[in-house]
Amino acid sequence: MHLIARLVRRTTIFAALLLFIPSAVPVVAQSTKPRLHVEDYVIDAELLPKTHKLVAKARVSFTTLDDLTVVVFELHNGLRPTKITNEKGQALSAERVTADSTLRISLPDPILKGEHTVFTFDYEGLLSSADDSPVEGLRLASINEDTTILHYAGRWFPVSGYGVNRFTATIHLTVPQGMKVIGSGVAAPSSKPPLGKSVFAYIWDKPSFPGTIIAGNFEMAVQNSGGVTIRTFFKPEKKDLASAYAETAGKEIDFFSSLYGPAPSNAINIVELPEDTLPIMWAPEIAGLAAHAIDEKTNYRLLANAIAHQWWGVMLSPSLRSDFWITEGGARYSEVRYVESVAGRGG
Repeated sequence: MHLIARLVRRTTIFAALLLFIPSAVPVVAQSTKPRLHVEDYVIDAELLPKTHKLVAKARVSFTTLDDLTVVVFELHNGLRPTKITNEKGQALSAERVTADSTLRISLPDPILKGEHTVFTFDYEGLLSSADDSPVEGLRLASINEDTTILHYAGRWFPVSGYGVNRFTATIHLTVPQGMKVIGSGVAAPSSKPPLGKSVFAYIWDKPSFPGTIIAGNFEMAVQNSGGVTIRTFFKPEKKDLASAYAETAGKEIDFFSSLYGPAPSNAINIVELPEDTLPIMWAPEIAGLAAHAIDEKTNYRLLANAIAHQWWGVMLSPSLRSDFWITEGGARYSEVRYVESVAGRGG
């Protein structure tokens, strides 16, 4: 019974931290049915780490699920829109509601149910700490010279239907030359970047949650396991541990593939995270672990949980916020199954 109680408690904590933190969102918002569905994003963003600044343009394609006179998107409170336009090029006005990190956009003409349209957001702001985070006290979006975290949960781009609305995305990211960048999809660096900068394009064309970007000064290593390309992005102090974590990741991917079938991609990026963000972080092709969890005794349990989200989260996700437990429950179950496979039922 004590073991079950600990497992339930741990699952509850991770569900709160890793999926949504329900306490950060009004109860009314969780029970309201979606009023639009975002299909695709095209985002052009530049990171200016010395000043902690983000400058971005997001083209958001969506279909209305109801007749609308006001459209609501979530956007980090540290970011402000400089211009919002509709598909006709008309300028739109937005009211900032800091209590729930939203923008309420008034429409010149109603959009009828079932219509497809495009809004373009030009926006910028400073992201340097957990201040103004959608989840109080957690650094989900910050731009720093050592490590930049732009987590989907940080609402660094306009979001609708967090954790429920699956979408595709093309993200063009401009960073200072020499920074390593991790995102979902194949990174295609520009052949003619601006002087002193690098430009990367990440394309994810299967509806999921591809909006997480991590950038910084990492040591990258590459291994191949069973046809899966495993990249590790560790800080120089931990680069000697990369091989062991990559080897473990390969075993875990093989194990989960035997349970659930192939992962949605044949590549995975194992990334070291700073201490003041989430203990683990996942997105398509990304499994992040907090720095303290990466040591000589390979933390295969936490890594298994992060990797399991390639199935429970990336591939399968709830259609209602009230069912978020499915994603974390599936990842926790998968972690326990893997532990049992390597350490026996006692493990």
